[in-house]
Amino acid sequence: MVGPWKGLKSRFSNSLALRYLTVTGAAVLGIQAVWGLIEGIRIYQRQVDVLEEKVAAQGEFLSEVAPEAIFNLDFLYLETLMRQTSEDADIIYSIILDRKGLPLTQYLNHEDPLIAKALASLAGDTQPLSILRQAAQEGPVERIIVPVDSFGQTLGEVHIGYSKRRVYGEVSQAALSSLLTTLTVGFVLAVTTYLLFEREVRRPLGKLAFLAKDLEKGKLQERVILPRKDEIGVLGRALNRMARQLQKTLEGAAQARDEAIAASQAKSEFLSNMSHELRTPLNAILGFTQLLERDDSIGKKQKENIRVVNRSGAHLLSLINNILEMSKIEAGRVSIEANAFDLKELLKSIQQMFLERAKSKAIHITFDYPLDLPAYVEADEGKLRQVLINLIGNSIKFTEQGGVSVYVEVLEERAETERETAISPSDEEPHSNIKHHQLRFSVEDTGPGIPPEDLGTIFETFTQTQTGKDSQQGTGLGLPLSRKFVQLMGGNLTVQSAVGEGTVFSFTISVMETTADRVKTSNQQHSRVIKLVPGQPRYRLLVAEDVLENRRLLVGLLEAVGFEVKEAQDGMEALKLWQSWSPHLIWMDMRMPVMDGYEATNQIREAENLGKTNHGRQKPVTVILALTAFAFEEHRQQAIEAGCDDYVRKPFQEHEVFDKLNQYLGVEYIYEGDDAVARPEEGPQSPTALAAGEVLPMEVVIEKLAALSMTQREALQAAAIRLDKQAALDVITDIAETEPSLAHTLKGWIGSFRFDKILDCLNRGAVV
Repeated sequence: MVGPWKGLKSRFSNSLALRYLTVTGAAVLGIQAVWGLIEGIRIYQRQVDVLEEKVAAQGEFLSEVAPEAIFNLDFLYLETLMRQTSEDADIIYSIILDRKGLPLTQYLNHEDPLIAKALASLAGDTQPLSILRQAAQEGPVERIIVPVDSFGQTLGEVHIGYSKRRVYGEVSQAALSSLLTTLTVGFVLAVTTYLLFEREVRRPLGKLAFLAKDLEKGKLQERVILPRKDEIGVLGRALNRMARQLQKTLEGAAQARDEAIAASQAKSEFLSNMSHELRTPLNAILGFTQLLERDDSIGKKQKENIRVVNRSGAHLLSLINNILEMSKIEAGRVSIEANAFDLKELLKSIQQMFLERAKSKAIHITFDYPLDLPAYVEADEGKLRQVLINLIGNSIKFTEQGGVSVYVEVLEERAETERETAISPSDEEPHSNIKHHQLRFSVEDTGPGIPPEDLGTIFETFTQTQTGKDSQQGTGLGLPLSRKFVQLMGGNLTVQSAVGEGTVFSFTISVMETTADRVKTSNQQHSRVIKLVPGQPRYRLLVAEDVLENRRLLVGLLEAVGFEVKEAQDGMEALKLWQSWSPHLIWMDMRMPVMDGYEATNQIREAENLGKTNHGRQKPVTVILALTAFAFEEHRQQAIEAGCDDYVRKPFQEHEVFDKLNQYLGVEYIYEGDDAVARPEEGPQSPTALAAGEVLPMEVVIEKLAALSMTQREALQAAAIRLDKQAALDVITDIAETEPSLAHTLKGWIGSFRFDKILDCLNRGAVV
């Protein structure tokens, strides 16, 4: 019922003709129904009056002839008269009672349904009064009572019972006939009106409505034909003219849009491919310079030359990145990536970065910010860092005397209230204030200044001032990119300059104050990894890379510190080595011949999932890290969807490689100039960690977990379910006292966030 009702409702709301017909018909029928009801009541009352007069006349007649028959005791005569006078079907009974209320004679209409029901109900009781009482209970019976008098003396009463059923039936039939006549006439009128309205109004309006919908859907070639001179015809011709104008305008816009999209796609594909082609050899250049710096047989002068090559390669990489960033912004692919960081530490690190450059030019660089500057804030740290580096770098480049000053001001502080629902489920918990700050950053230099005619173009892409052209440095991308980044962060980059006095670049952004515990500390100075900590497992790493130089680079870097490494030059070879050698981790290049990295990763993951359904020994899950020169975000997403655990872009720094191995395998290193054992972002390891053995097979882990105490197993399981790394490490520290090799294996899993493997082993140990 719901479907048809909805369809009818929709049709009613969308059809003018149907609404008109319904309203008009309902009004006509309503008037006719009210009039018919009034007329029916009037006729019914008139018929009832006639019936009552007739029954009253019969009662008077019987009361006049009854005394003589009573005196003569001629009740048979009296009954005959009663039968003759009561032959009317409306009369149910007539009875004469004496003064004591006892029946003298009576007439019962046995054909009446009420009398028949009464007799059937009494089952043999033929007493007249009993029959009459039962008949009154079976249905409505009207009654008149006329006294029987003789010479002023009451002899009894005449009771006549009658029914209005006939009158009601006749009136109802007449009313029904009248209603049918009314409905017929109303229907004929409504249909006639509807057909006229349909032809003259609804169909032309429907054509106009369909034309409007087609235009809305973009079907601008549609037209409506209405050969009329009235208002509807004028409206139709106006819509046709509008459709032609829209079609002409949108065809031109569509052509321009298609050309713009094609150009944008071609540009994106060109930049993507060029990025890959440039980054691939650049990865080898930067990588091998890092490897050469490890070679102790190379002299100091040669190492300095290598560092020059490395710095030049890094500069080339920054240029490539700037071009790609500008392309991403133009394509709308760049968004804000807010994170919590130490603002004062950021400023100090940037100052330290440019300190040597400033000293080499005999100029000063100062950073000035108020004491109440919030230390820990949440904003896009990467974009803020890039903007400051671009602006300060430009200022130092063009300043020959004096110096560069960086000012940070707090312009506005605004507090918002937030209920800490995440940690306080009760409504009575206090609120916490979130402080938002407007910060203004200014970079002021004492350089040559910018001529007024150049101020309007310095933020245009690939545009340089005359001073920049004379210096033969830069690409004209730094300032446009910085301005785009500032705009993404909700601010605007402005410039004030006077020739011979200097330049001031300023911008304002909004940051949210946060707490120290939300800031992830990171040391920008990465110590060089010398070798692996002794006593660790013999980690097997597979490098799948089609370019020989890049493959040798990564293999040489990994073997130099003590990893066991094998290499594959395409995805098919990598898949075969995975099946036969079972590496702990694969560095997977995503673009290779024969079988690319996406397909190889997908087949490895499918094979691992299939192994989970087997009852035999399960093959450990291999960590796969995508390694590619593609720089766009969609390439990273494609790699993750294919089954890769993480994504590293070429050219990479060696610390990125070692940090990822620590993150996913829990590898521990010995660093240059430090005999202690340390991991990235961690302090020295405990003696237990140093004594840990190699990674245990899955079945051994299951057996050792099953042998632990119930308390240790439950605590480890609870921590794994909650993904609570610290709680799990606390339990493992306790386990290490008796099972150091098991503790080391579990610690490696936690380092790569493989809580699922811990839970799987605990569950399988419980079954055993």
